[in-house]
Amino acid sequence: NKGYDCVEVLVNEFRNVGLIVERVLGLSDEFIKVNKKNSDVTLKFDGKEIQWEAGKSLLQRLELEGIVKQVFPLHDEIKRKKLLRSWALNWWDFTAQPIDEIYAYFGTKIAVYFAFLGMYTRWMIFPATFGLILQLIDFG
Repeated sequence: NKGYDCVEVLVNEFRNVGLIVERVLGLSDEFIKVNKKNSDVTLKFDGKEIQWEAGKSLLQRLELEGIVKQVFPLHDEIKRKKLLRSWALNWWDFTAQPIDEIYAYFGTKIAVYFAFLGMYTRWMIFPATFGLILQLIDFG
């Protein structure tokens, strides 16, 4: 029946599973962990008491209360650098893309988007070359 500060509970939960948590005062970004205990927990925030039920998502509960505004996933620096080397800095073959790696890092929606852009770029090489040749012939 003990009350806890919401932010402290979040920070402690992430630290308990081995994550490094940095608290930045003045920002509303929150990182959430699900209650794994068998009992409910009462959280306190700005004088309000919030009941966190066992097995329920804390993120949904805090969004409903208006405490959490947005949640942003952090980048995996090793995978990001690998993508940067194999994809963004690869100037020799500008139409080849590591679609499987893009899918694994960003998800389906982004991977399909870049697969389409790669195919569209290949399709446009021939009309662009033809247009360039016509323009050069027109100039004499």
